[in-house]
Amino acid sequence: MSASLIKYKGLADILVAVILIFEPSLIYESVVAKQLHIWSGLHLSDASTAPGFNHSLACMVAAVGVAHVVAARSGAGPEAWSIICASSA
Repeated sequence: MSASLIKYKGLADILVAVILIFEPSLIYESVVAKQLHIWSGLHLSDASTAPGFNHSLACMVAAVGVAHVVAARSGAGPEAWSIICASSA
């Protein structure tokens, strides 16, 4: 079960990376980002001002996603899932 959770988290990371490459405004202008801005006062960024940053962030997120998929295929157990949860928090 933990291997499938790790795999799906990796696939979700890869999906986020694809969104950051092709349509980053979906993330930057999402309801979640706007609510986070209201609750915390964090600055809302404009996706079009720093395309290089979006691409570098997408590369890092994709690398983590691929690592999760590889770990799942290698038979990662529950201890790997707890490490992933702790590092994602």
